[in-house]
Amino acid sequence: GMIDAGRVGMSGHSFGAYNALMVAGGEVNVDEAKGACDAGTPADIFCPYIAYWPKGEFVSMESPIPNLLAVFSMCPGGSAAFGPNGLSEIAIPKLLLGGTLDQTTPVDIELDPIYSSLPAPKMKAVLKDGAHLSFTNVCDIPVAAAALQDFCGVEGMLGADQVFPVVNTLAVAFFNVHLKGQASYNAVLKAEFVADNLPQVQWSGE
Repeated sequence: GMIDAGRVGMSGHSFGAYNALMVAGGEVNVDEAKGACDAGTPADIFCPYIAYWPKGEFVSMESPIPNLLAVFSMCPGGSAAFGPNGLSEIAIPKLLLGGTLDQTTPVDIELDPIYSSLPAPKMKAVLKDGAHLSFTNVCDIPVAAAALQDFCGVEGMLGADQVFPVVNTLAVAFFNVHLKGQASYNAVLKAEFVADNLPQVQWSGE
């Protein structure tokens, strides 16, 4: 009784963010993706993986998850894989998050192209000084922080304690609106609210 399978939301970070978009209806045309990588596209995080995908293939979910109503994607990569049309069928509401210090899936070559290729309704939040791992608490684990110094040691990056309240505020409002039908939370997903209460966030929506 704890799960309502009639109202499903999907969320993920990094590869999980890519997977969330795939689950929501994304598609990869392998030949087009290989062509983009061969042409030297700057959005190349997926290019080493795309090289192993069979030519002529279209990669997508065989069976969409029933009753998937909204997708929340943090620091997604794969703009070269999706290309200009691979996300065009995702009709459900989407909220994308990124950070200005993200060196793994940079805003300008990953988040922005992905956002631009998505149809409305969609929203985007970019956190000033957010890095790729600011959206997790892995850097709070000493052994992980030591092993991931290139990711956890980004100068000036926000910590999870600073980012989680922003993520939680937006995620709860987003899913309350689109999964629970609580329209009052739409007020949180507006530029005015974000400007007044989350000044470190650059907000877009349509």
